[in-house]
Amino acid sequence: MQIGLKLPDPPPPKEIAKPDEMVIKPTLKSAQHQHKLVENKNKQALQRLKALAKIQGFREEPTKAHQIPIKGNKLSPGTSLSDDAKEGAEAHYLDALRDRLRENWNIPIWLDRQKLNATVEIRIGLSGTLQGLKFVKPSGNAQFDDAVKKTIQLSQPLPDPPQELKTSLVTNGILMGFPL
Repeated sequence: MQIGLKLPDPPPPKEIAKPDEMVIKPTLKSAQHQHKLVENKNKQALQRLKALAKIQGFREEPTKAHQIPIKGNKLSPGTSLSDDAKEGAEAHYLDALRDRLRENWNIPIWLDRQKLNATVEIRIGLSGTLQGLKFVKPSGNAQFDDAVKKTIQLSQPLPDPPQELKTSLVTNGILMGFPL
């Protein structure tokens, strides 16, 4: 005797998304409910921003102190470079200066093997003339330090500095490390 049970039909096979397909699940939330969710998220975000502003010491309403223009170390337009541009000009000039000094850098092998190093501040005039040099960190070896001085003297005239660096190179100079 056989009992005839009818099994339910199997569910249709689910479509499997391919790795490069985007799957979006439909939601059944009403538009009004969606609007409230967005509104709540915006309120929470605003509250977080206000809390952050309080932590950082900002005020919501500007006071008279915030409305007064600051006077002092202002530069007129066109008299200064941005930090990135100035760094780019310095790097380019430093490369040109290093190349010129390398042409005249020559020390005996026995002195080179001692792994000495020195740092020199070189002040450069408007047309690339040497205005002065000062050892910021001497090597401790008189022959090495003399070779550094000789290299700088033989490398004159130094490359013409770019317009934006001329004043800085005369007053502050530029630091060069030896060996090059």
